[in-house]
Amino acid sequence: MNETEHSKAAENEKQALYAQKYLLLREKLIDNYFLGCKYLHVAKIVSAVLFVIFTAVGIYMSGKTGAYMLWLVLWIVLIFLNVAVFTTADYCKYQMQTRVLPFLDNDACTQFSENDILSEDTDEPESEE
Repeated sequence: MNETEHSKAAENEKQALYAQKYLLLREKLIDNYFLGCKYLHVAKIVSAVLFVIFTAVGIYMSGKTGAYMLWLVLWIVLIFLNVAVFTTADYCKYQMQTRVLPFLDNDACTQFSENDILSEDTDEPESEE
């Protein structure tokens, strides 16, 4: 009997450690998410300022050198690069905000809700005959 009580006590202690680790990791994830949101906001502002400076320098230099097409191509590449990077970052932020954070905030939730990340769409379009 003493052996089973000891194993149950060890199992309860292990479960308590798992719960403490989960709570710690949950808080770290949430804190890092909000810190990442701040960094993303600052990166957007810095990128916009650098883009305006690049535009001004490009206009000035293309007027001096006559290399309008080179500066235009560099300007367009910079636009596409900014759009690609910040669209991807905002999409990841949106997915974290709508799918992961509600799951982490609700301790009673043991499964992902209707916003299941791994779920497949079951709605099939109806064909008209």
